[in-house]
Parts: sequence; C-alpha cells; structure tokens
Amino acid sequence: MDFEEELELHTRWNTSLGKDGVLLRHPELDLTGTDLSNRNLSGAEIPGTKFDGARLAGVDFGMCNLASCSFRRADLTGAMLTKANLDYAALNETILRGAKLFRTSLSSSDLTLADLEEADLRRADLSDAVLIGTNLRGATLEGATFAGATLSGVNFEGAQMRGASGMDTAIVNDIRIGPTKSDHLEGTAARDWLLRNI
Repeated sequence: MDFEEELELHTRWNTSLGKDGVLLRHPELDLTGTDLSNRNLSGAEIPGTKFDGARLAGVDFGMCNLASCSFRRADLTGAMLTKANLDYAALNETILRGAKLFRTSLSSSDLTLADLEEADLRRADLSDAVLIGTNLRGATLEGATFAGATLSGVNFEGAQMRGASGMDTAIVNDIRIGPTKSDHLEGTAARDWLLRNI
C-alpha cells in the first residue's frame, strides 16, 4: 500500500471518528519534498519521518507523534501542530510562520534558523531545545517552558511571554528585542530582559 492510500484511509478514520478507515501508523517514512498542503494528518503516528523540503502549509498535524522527524527547510506556514509530539525533531530553517503549536512538545528539538514569526506557542515545551538564530518575532509564548534550552541570536521582538518559565536555567547567549543595534542583548543583560518580561 502506498502512502496516498494510507493517507486516504487515515482521512476516513478522522472524518468517521474512528468508525471507518485506519489510523496512520507508519514510522520513518521518506516524504522528502512532498506536497501535502492543507491535508489532515491529525492523530497520525509517524515518528522519524523525513519531511525535508516538503510543502506542508496548512497541514493539520494536531496530536500527531512526530518525534525525531526531520523538517529541514520545510514550509509549515499556518500548520496546526496543537498537542503534537515534536521531541528531538530537526526543524532547521523550517518556516513555521503563524503555525499553531499550543501545548506542543518540542523538547530537545533543533530550531536553528527556524522562522516562527507570529506562531502560537502557548504552553509549548521547549525544554533543552536549541534555538540559534530562531525568529520568534510576534510569537505568543505565554506559559511556554524554556528550561535548559539554548538561546543564541533569537529574535524576541514583540513576543508575548507572560508566564513563560525556565529562563533561569536556559543557556542564554544573546537575543534581539528590536531592529536597532542597541536592541541586541548579550549574556546577563539578555537573561535579565527575559526574566523581566515573563
């Protein structure tokens, strides 16, 4: 059975609330470069799948098991990832603008150069995640946890951070809080700014 057939059965499983079709359970698929824009994969169990360079704008990955998946340079603009498991995922240079990551687990994920502008990360778990050059401009981070995360060159301009936690144990190298040179903060100044704004 090819992936499109599996996806069709999964769609039927979703629309029938489990009375018809089959839940998609297929780890370590290779979906490199695939166009799945606006498809519904909610609830799928596909850990370790390779989505590198895939077009995934508007996809519903709600409550999916995406642990250890690779999304390098994939486009997930506006994707729904609410309550999904993205632990240990590779999200390098991934476009996640406006994506919904409410209560999403991103523990130990790599978000190097990922674009999460205006994304919804309320109560997301970013513990031990790597955020290097990550764009969080205008993102909603209320209640998110950053315990043990690495923050280097992260853009927090306009981000809403009330109730975020774990900044005291995060590895904070430097952050940006605006467009000017004076908005680049390093070391203690960066951590102090983060602690004042949560």
